[in-house]
Amino acid sequence: MSKHRSLEQWQDIINLHQSSGLSVSDFCRDNNISTTAFYATKKKLTKETSSFVKVSVTQPLKINTEIAPIVLTVGLAKVCLPQSTSPMYLAQLLKGLHHEDVC
Repeated sequence: MSKHRSLEQWQDIINLHQSSGLSVSDFCRDNNISTTAFYATKKKLTKETSSFVKVSVTQPLKINTEIAPIVLTVGLAKVCLPQSTSPMYLAQLLKGLHHEDVC
């Protein structure tokens, strides 16, 4: 004779199994639970309580593959440097410009 359990009771049973350290087979045998019912209910509960949300792309994202250069303007002079310019080099350049009172 099968025993009807609420989803809340099943959740408690599944939590108890997880903390038991037993295999599903051993746990179900020890607690007189059908392994088929255990797996089916666990799957159902996992589906209902999953935090995973399926999304779909509605509009493709345009990615700008052009990388804007670093532009320094000093007086009438304009210096264009690639984005890959090291921060150390930029710091030295700015110190040099400041030291020369160009700014």
